[in-house]
Amino acid sequence: MRLSHILLYSLALVSLLSCGSRHDGQVNFYHWKAKAEMSPAKADALRQAGGNTLYLRYFDVDQSDPKAWDAYPEYVLRKVDKAYKGMNVVPVVYITNRTLKNCDDTEYLAKKIGRLTNQISQRHFGKAPQRLQIDCDWTQSTREAYFKLLKELKRHYSLEATIRLHQIKYKDRTGIPPVDRGTLMLYNMGDLSDMNKNSIIGTDIVKDYINTNTDYPISLDLALPLFAQTVVKSPKGRIKLIRGTDGDNLSKAEATFERLGDNLFRIKRDTLYKGFYLTENYRLKMEQSPADVVAEAYRTVRTSQIQIKDIILYHLDEETLASTDLKKLLKQL
Repeated sequence: MRLSHILLYSLALVSLLSCGSRHDGQVNFYHWKAKAEMSPAKADALRQAGGNTLYLRYFDVDQSDPKAWDAYPEYVLRKVDKAYKGMNVVPVVYITNRTLKNCDDTEYLAKKIGRLTNQISQRHFGKAPQRLQIDCDWTQSTREAYFKLLKELKRHYSLEATIRLHQIKYKDRTGIPPVDRGTLMLYNMGDLSDMNKNSIIGTDIVKDYINTNTDYPISLDLALPLFAQTVVKSPKGRIKLIRGTDGDNLSKAEATFERLGDNLFRIKRDTLYKGFYLTENYRLKMEQSPADVVAEAYRTVRTSQIQIKDIILYHLDEETLASTDLKKLLKQL
């Protein structure tokens, strides 16, 4: 083989390998509870991940009654362990889409969000934040109000916004949010009512939205799931979510739970499940975030044209960490 051919082959091999190379950005965490407490399990997870940024949910904004005169904060952050105070904390505010539909004054809403965000930061960290992430699954109908809100907030913060898969594929319709940075949420992508598929994450769904030619005009962090949940479906088709799964114990209680599939059960008689009273013929779907599936979805995004900076794992929670092989996942990123 000629030297020139060997050189070309070597360069092609290096290029191929680099596409699947290890992530070189930070691996950080979301914290999504009203009390940010520390524990040995959380400290170990932070040590393994190695990042120094914590995306800390400060509060939600919702307006459930369209006739109400104002939107209200919910699930406001109440407690922060001193162990987090040495970290780079990014406040996260979740805004429901219906709040935007009912919003007539985005400037007023932005002021309220900024005021409460600053108050929480001053109380727990002794300073106002420089960065802020807004989490909202906006649509075409709420795009105008949402983008106005973001522009107001951007006057005061280095602003970030969460992005869903449909907002990547259909960016011409949904628009590009006026922010400094985005976070692609790679979870909660499926149909909760489909009792045969995992709604948390699925590589087939990711590949429907992202391919090697997919791009996005702003750089993104990538949010990956660690959590598990139980989807409860009533005989009338109503859906409820319960944190965590308990499939192993359900398999042993054959008098109460009938296994219909690998992760699907039917309730045969009235019972309690994780503190919830459920009656006959309710169905339970156990959903998890397997490391191999999460890693494959991550690689699909990495091989696209999207500029990925850091990874954010959802989320820093003892129950979640206890059911997660974090070390296995980190090795594949």
